[in-house]
Amino acid sequence: MFSRPGENAKKGTEWTEKLASSLDPAMIERDCDSPGRQEHGLQASSDLALRLEGPYFSPADPSRYHAVVCFVAGTGVSGAIAIAGAFRALQRSRVTDEQAPSIHERHGPRWQTCTIAWSVRENDYTDLPFLKPSADLTVRVCLTGPGRPRQNIQEIMDETRKKIGPDASIWTYISGPKGFIENAKTICKTMPLVDIFAADWEV
Repeated sequence: MFSRPGENAKKGTEWTEKLASSLDPAMIERDCDSPGRQEHGLQASSDLALRLEGPYFSPADPSRYHAVVCFVAGTGVSGAIAIAGAFRALQRSRVTDEQAPSIHERHGPRWQTCTIAWSVRENDYTDLPFLKPSADLTVRVCLTGPGRPRQNIQEIMDETRKKIGPDASIWTYISGPKGFIENAKTICKTMPLVDIFAADWEV
């Protein structure tokens, strides 16, 4: 499914737009059920070869850090959903299996907090049940659009540092459009004890 936010949006800049533009227009069904938005799907009779790849290997282990901060934009939130799920699973394991060696004992610093900072266009926002906040899981949604401020990455990192202390380690996961990724990387690189993983592959 391909989503086009409006006539004034930049064309061909997102990977979904690039994929949609590679298809034969005759193969695409269009159903516009709301103003300024079109949903595109392939007809059942389409003769299309589809190649799926992933997941891709990452050497990062969030449980080795005191805190994890995910800066994600648009569909980049999918990676953050997986990370939030891993954090919740770790929390449950601490409660149900207190006799087993802890993550801290096996791997180093205990993963204490997780923050998901999701930037998404106001017209594209939908409530995600996978991202419900809890005691140590913080979810910050920044709705973007004309006249709206952007997510304050510096402020979020400063708040995380204050929460876990000056000597604690932070892992940042960054995913979204190229400009978003570069901006977040630039800010995070200036901070001590911060490791960065950026999903910045090209299509």
